[in-house]
Amino acid sequence: WLRLQKKACGFYLNLTVLFGLLTGFSLIVQAYLLSTILHGIIILELDKSHYTNEFILLLALIPVRALLAFARERASFESGKRLRLQIRSAVLDKLTELGPAFIKGKPVGSWASIVLEQVEDLHDFYARYLPQIILAGFIPLTILIVVFPLNWAAGLILLTTAPLIPMFMI
Repeated sequence: WLRLQKKACGFYLNLTVLFGLLTGFSLIVQAYLLSTILHGIIILELDKSHYTNEFILLLALIPVRALLAFARERASFESGKRLRLQIRSAVLDKLTELGPAFIKGKPVGSWASIVLEQVEDLHDFYARYLPQIILAGFIPLTILIVVFPLNWAAGLILLTTAPLIPMFMI
């Protein structure tokens, strides 16, 4: 039933995942730049001036990641909001269809709990949990794709320790 309700989120659920992937990619680029700078300065003992461009790019990625995180939060909120509106409307329509005789069978507090609290609890599932499950499969795979050509030993370690992608969630 929960999977069928994804349609209510519209494209905002996919947008949340996209912004999460872009945030992950920018994190990989930041890690690459940082490791390049540190390797050159510490291991190769090169002058810091050799890495001016890398350092500027590293600093430029900080606001980019912040904007992507903000955009992800906004998209996930909009996704959850659309879902809550549709579910709440469906519950109220069903209660209207059943009529007052059915509603009087239960205390008012239980109906308020259904319409308010339980529908609100669906927000976190769609706005946070579901996109994070998808990202939990893609981000390690992306890191593996980036790391393996650079260092096959580290790629093999990552491959053996990375969790399997939950394909049923994608």
